[in-house]
Amino acid sequence: MTENPIARRIQIILDQKNISRRSLAMEAGVSYDRLNGLFKRPQAKLNGGDLIKISRFLETTPEYLNDGGDFPNERDSLRREAGRQLDLLTEAELRALLAGIRLTTADRQ
Repeated sequence: MTENPIARRIQIILDQKNISRRSLAMEAGVSYDRLNGLFKRPQAKLNGGDLIKISRFLETTPEYLNDGGDFPNERDSLRREAGRQLDLLTEAELRALLAGIRLTTADRQ
């Protein structure tokens, strides 16, 4: 039986992080049965919402899980998380944050 490439990439990350499939499903907020179906059916795919939830929980990208390629490094994950957090700020909060960053950067030089 041919292995599902998405399931294989998910399992590699789960093994690295010592996380079970059941924990992944619960923590990411996806159906365990749907997730487990990837591991049983070579042609199975995740819907876009589940793919995003799983990739966020595993600190990778939907593109990596779907298509493979180089695993995004931790810095990439941190940048994505920073972007998500910045999206939650108001314009005034962003301006204040940027001013603080400029001060910190100026102190280093």
